[in-house]
Amino acid sequence: MTRETEERELQEQDILDFFDGRVEHFPDRSVRRLLQNKENVRGLVEIVASNLAALIDFNQLVPMNRSLLPETLREQEADVVYRVPFKNQARTKL
Repeated sequence: MTRETEERELQEQDILDFFDGRVEHFPDRSVRRLLQNKENVRGLVEIVASNLAALIDFNQLVPMNRSLLPETLREQEADVVYRVPFKNQARTKL
């Protein structure tokens, strides 16, 4: 199996896994899915806080473990937690 074929199969399985579940969780699951992409996170921050977006180094965005949410809420909440540094920490003041 080639690497390309393997990647395509993983993507197909990822899509199937995304839709595997109850329909009422679609909004939460879709938001989490969209925010797995760094460019989508950057776009959202640019929309809601453009002055802050200019200071953040989105290339170093790291998703954090969501285990801080209670088990009962994990499939019902769209919370996504990231760690991301400022572009120039020495000069950045908030």
